Amino acid sequence: MAPDPFEILTALEKPDVQAVVCLAAVPPAKRAAFFERLNADLHSLREKTGRPHWLVIDEAQELTPRMDAQTARSAVRPPRTPFIVTTDPSAIDSRIVDSGAT
Repeated sequence: MAPDPFEILTALEKPDVQAVVCLAAVPPAKRAAFFERLNADLHSLREKTGRPHWLVIDEAQELTPRMDAQTARSAVRPPRTPFIVTTDPSAIDSRIVDSGAT
């Protein structure tokens, strides 16, 4: 069963809760779109609560693929994360790499 974004955000609203979200149940072709929506919600949560403090993205090439210029202009801001794990750095959206990961 795919993770429920509402449950993820509800958990992360609590300062004493940590979460690991596995997207293995999300079909590979839909993972980037799932992450894009979740990332927008995470930005809203961070603006409201200051959490999550840390975000680790494993297999980042699947979740933040390179975008053409038109798509990138309309896309949600890249995640603020100091931890990006990938087997193919050239496949990651350059906005992630260029963001300084702060």
